[in-house]
Amino acid sequence: ASMSLYHFLSAIRTGPDAQNLTNSNNEATSHLQGFATRVLRLLEAGAKPVFVFDGKPPQLKAKELAQRREAKAKAEAEVEKRRNDEDASPEDVRKAASAATRVTRKHNDDVKHLLRLMG
Repeated sequence: ASMSLYHFLSAIRTGPDAQNLTNSNNEATSHLQGFATRVLRLLEAGAKPVFVFDGKPPQLKAKELAQRREAKAKAEAEVEKRRNDEDASPEDVRKAASAATRVTRKHNDDVKHLLRLMG
């Protein structure tokens, strides 16, 4: 489920500044839209989807996760640079925004709640 979650947050974007879909509280909902659509398509095809969520990463992965956090911080700075650059194309902004995508515990919890509601 984690790969799909990341994919939906990075791919489902709107507008010239490539923002995630959001609710009235300005919270990202792109992941919920993506999962709802995917589950419905799988069910329509006769499949019974099963999603497995990652648990706490092993200590062995700590260095890799630190490198990823550093890369995300650089990507976030690049997004702001692109959004403020009048010469940047919408595709440049979208690519930078996708690279800066972060999946949070709340995103995971939101999807788990959605899946429970869907049965």
